[in-house]
Amino acid sequence: MAASNMELSGSVGDESDENDIVDPTLAGKRRRVGGSKSAGFDRLAEVLERNNKTMVDALRLSEDRKDNRHRQTMQFEREKHKDLYDLQMKLGNGYIGALNRIGSALDQIAMAMQGTSHP
Repeated sequence: MAASNMELSGSVGDESDENDIVDPTLAGKRRRVGGSKSAGFDRLAEVLERNNKTMVDALRLSEDRKDNRHRQTMQFEREKHKDLYDLQMKLGNGYIGALNRIGSALDQIAMAMQGTSHP
């Protein structure tokens, strides 16, 4: 009976030794997991910071492009209005010139008529 107790205790001891070997590994893993959780949060924070920086950079780039497009559009509008203003000025000057020539022609006609009506 003592032998069977020894076998039982030996087998229990063997199981206990196996459990002792496994348990420290698990406890170590738990510790590492626990440390890993902290490290995991640190890594998560790093990833979030990196993503945040990437998003901020992308938004700035987008806003810069938007500002450039706006500046280009405004420059185009200024040039368009300047060209339209120049065209209107040329047309206006042309009309004024035409009216001056008509007025001069009417003056000449009037002077010619006065010269023929006073014999």
